[in-house]
Amino acid sequence: MKRILLASRSLFPCYKGGSAFVTESLAASFDKEELVVVGGRFFLGEDTRFNRKPDVKFIYLPTEIHIRNRGHKYFKLIRWLLVFPFFVRQLYNIVKKEKIDYIVGTFPDNFYLFGSYWVSKWANVPFSSYFHNTYMENRRGIDRWWAGIVQERVFNQSEHIFVMSEGMGRYYNKKYNWDKFVPLTHSFDEYPEGVKPTEWQQKKKWKLVLIGNFNYSNLDATRFLFDALKDSDEYEIVLCTKVPTPVLESKGLNMKNVTNLGFVPDDDLFPTLQKNDIAVVTHGFGGKLEEVEYETIFPTRTIPLLLSGKPLLVLSPGNAYYSEFIRNRNCGELVEEKDKALLMKALGNISRNPQRHNELVANASKAAETFYGKTVIQTFKRKIRETRAAEVR
Repeated sequence: MKRILLASRSLFPCYKGGSAFVTESLAASFDKEELVVVGGRFFLGEDTRFNRKPDVKFIYLPTEIHIRNRGHKYFKLIRWLLVFPFFVRQLYNIVKKEKIDYIVGTFPDNFYLFGSYWVSKWANVPFSSYFHNTYMENRRGIDRWWAGIVQERVFNQSEHIFVMSEGMGRYYNKKYNWDKFVPLTHSFDEYPEGVKPTEWQQKKKWKLVLIGNFNYSNLDATRFLFDALKDSDEYEIVLCTKVPTPVLESKGLNMKNVTNLGFVPDDDLFPTLQKNDIAVVTHGFGGKLEEVEYETIFPTRTIPLLLSGKPLLVLSPGNAYYSEFIRNRNCGELVEEKDKALLMKALGNISRNPQRHNELVANASKAAETFYGKTVIQTFKRKIRETRAAEVR
């Protein structure tokens, strides 16, 4: 097996979003001789200690400029003009020092994606890319112009272009008519301890739990859910998110019937989920992202919710690949329109129908097997072994 460098800005604990979860889960399936992960930290210093398996080496580079992890966009130009040359040089040095045979650059951060592309050319090391989301297709104005430059070069240099879902793979295969696009889903490295499938019980009030971030990819569906249940006596909402309540309110979320527990560490996540009754994923019906993004993205928070032992409620448009996944595996009660009557019917199917409740729990557990890291990683390793580039050593 080649020694791979995976360049991904988002790593725990400096970042706690979906991309960090994807990178950490992928890395957990490798041995220490197979992989080196390079990610970002604040340039003035940041605590990078994190309780992870010691097998794989993680290297943090001071590439991030922000104010308390906010305001990244205001430093974008400075980051590219001043930090990018330093980053490329540091990454090149790591490639040489660690005797790297293969480089994989990840998006949604074009900085790390483009930097790893340049280093692969400079060091003459084979290269592939990993897109968690669509890139150029979801940009406008000058950002789209720049994205076109980066994406064209990265696509051409990539031996394989790994994408987050089969939906993304189908979209790109149809658009480019290439055989480079390879679905590489989210993954988890081990099953949670102590989680038992929950059987239906009669309850006076059902707790709906949501985890993760809330942005343009899911904001409109989340608003709809909160508005629909704000006066409910039968259902209440519990959030596990790093986003403070005032920020959520500023985004138009009605917090009347909502409890925000804040960010819940991994060690406490499943015990917290087990204290609730229905796991919920809100996937955007629309918003400020391009239509292709809503059609192809696959929410990272799906995996822990499938593993939670709870029935899954999903708000997602009918034409999205994510809805197709839920529908085909019958692993969630699916609401395909922002219609309160349909939402309440779906909730009733879970809370008042023991057979449907227990069926969803069982099917969710089966669906989670799709994302088991040791299975997912075999696709990744097999493709890397199929490199078409000449060996550099």
